[in-house]
Amino acid sequence: MLAQHRSHIASTCSTIRQHLEEVRTAISAGKSPGGAALTPLPEPTLGGLLDALDRISCGVKKLAQSFGPERGPSADADGLGATRMWVSILLRTCEELLGDLLPARMKARYGPLSQSEEVVLSEHVTGLLSALKAALDLADAP
Repeated sequence: MLAQHRSHIASTCSTIRQHLEEVRTAISAGKSPGGAALTPLPEPTLGGLLDALDRISCGVKKLAQSFGPERGPSADADGLGATRMWVSILLRTCEELLGDLLPARMKARYGPLSQSEEVVLSEHVTGLLSALKAALDLADAP
């Protein structure tokens, strides 16, 4: 398995676990990811869903441990290896998510956009992808 495979697995697993925590907060504490108030779920739905989230989180953690990057805090003498790895993984996840907002992908998944919507969307996403590329270059620099 190539390093990019391992990084993608680690990134995806990390994102899934973050989303699971957001679901947990929404259903039990009544807070949306953006901080808006929600109504917590009642029992027994809450308990069943929390158990399911625990099982999923555990499975995702095992997947990440089985196939994730092998670099860790001891990967370099100054201890920055793990930090650089995670910054790179998280920024690449943002890059993938933004790539899904490109007009061609949006149209393929969700249907047509107007020409003006395509232009504006493309400009925003292209600018953000450029900024992410610059951030990745900084994060990956020695």
